[in-house]
Amino acid sequence: MARHFEPGDLVRYRGDISRKSIGVRWVVPAGVRPYGLVIETSVILLGGDPNLAAEMTIISVRWFDLRWNNDKGGISEEDPSDLELIQKLV
Repeated sequence: MARHFEPGDLVRYRGDISRKSIGVRWVVPAGVRPYGLVIETSVILLGGDPNLAAEMTIISVRWFDLRWNNDKGGISEEDPSDLELIQKLV
């Protein structure tokens, strides 16, 4: 089931925090699941030909911990499957 997020929604990171993957550089601290607010949703096309490209939804989140997963002052782009909806804005 697809997750639908809107600006203002309260979310929590729910991605894989177990470190089972080998050889992947982790930017997410082990065992940390911070809260944040959705500030924007966007859809990008993956692939060169627009007629054959796949769509990917990106959720921009402002994390309450400004150091979380980025160097952009607390804002990062996340896949919807890595987020848990805590509360809708309305």
